Amino acid sequence: MAATKSNQKVLGEVARPVLAWPLRSWPRLIGVLAVVVLLLMLVSKCGGTDKKAAPAATSTTSSPSPSPSSSSSSPAWASTAPKVTVPKEASDAAQKFMTAWLDKKAKPDKWRAGIAPYSSDELKKGFAHTNPANVPADHLVGEITSDVAQGGASSTKLSVIAPTDGGEMRLSMEKIKGKWLVTSIDPVDTYSPPADA
Repeated sequence: MAATKSNQKVLGEVARPVLAWPLRSWPRLIGVLAVVVLLLMLVSKCGGTDKKAAPAATSTTSSPSPSPSSSSSSPAWASTAPKVTVPKEASDAAQKFMTAWLDKKAKPDKWRAGIAPYSSDELKKGFAHTNPANVPADHLVGEITSDVAQGGASSTKLSVIAPTDGGEMRLSMEKIKGKWLVTSIDPVDTYSPPADA
C-alpha cells in the first residue's frame, strides 16, 4: 500500500505541471488545442481507407457486377440501416439520368439533351458547358439504391447512390411539378449536403 501511495505522489508531481502548462496563458492553450486537432485530423486521414481505389480495382468488365461486389465498398453500418424504398418513378428517373450521363461518346449537345428530361433547371444550367468526355465513369456496376445516410426518401426529396466503375455517385432528387428530377450529382467522397436540408 505504501508503494501505491508513493507511485501516485510521483505521478501527481510529474503530471500536474505538464497538465497545468497549457492553462498558464491563452496562447499556450490555443496552441495545444490546435496541435491536438491537427493530430486527430492526421490520424483520421491515415487510418481511413481509399474508397476510390476499391471500385476501380474490382470493376474490370462492362457488365454490371453482382450485388455482393458493390456492397464490399459500402460502410459497415449500411447493412444494419433500415431499408428505405425509393419510389419507382424516382428510381426510373435516376436510372435514365445515369444512362444518359454516362454516355461519354455522345456529342455535348446530344449528351445535354439526353440528361435534360431528368434534370432540374438548375442542374441543366450547371451542365451547360460540360464536356461529356469529362464524366468520371463509364458504366454502372450495380443497382441504384436509397441513400439512407442522407435521410433516405421523403414525399418530395430523396437521395440515391449510383455505383459506377469510377466510384459511387450521390444523386439528390426532388419531385418538381409531379416529376422526379435530379437536382445534383456528386461523388460520394466529396458530397456536402445542401444548406436547406
